[in-house]
Amino acid sequence: MGATPLATDITVFAARARIPFHRDGPVPAPPPAAALGLTARERDVLRLVRPDAATAK
Repeated sequence: MGATPLATDITVFAARARIPFHRDGPVPAPPPAAALGLTARERDVLRLVRPDAATAK
């Protein structure tokens, strides 16, 4: 299809902008608790104290 130059340009642009880009597809988003910077142990404690905390919105 001839999209190689475009794919190369996109990869270069993403690297310059420090945007994670993978040709294999999108990178899965981290779990919400990971975005809070909680350790695995802290997440375990939250699950024990409040079982629905891991899925709270």
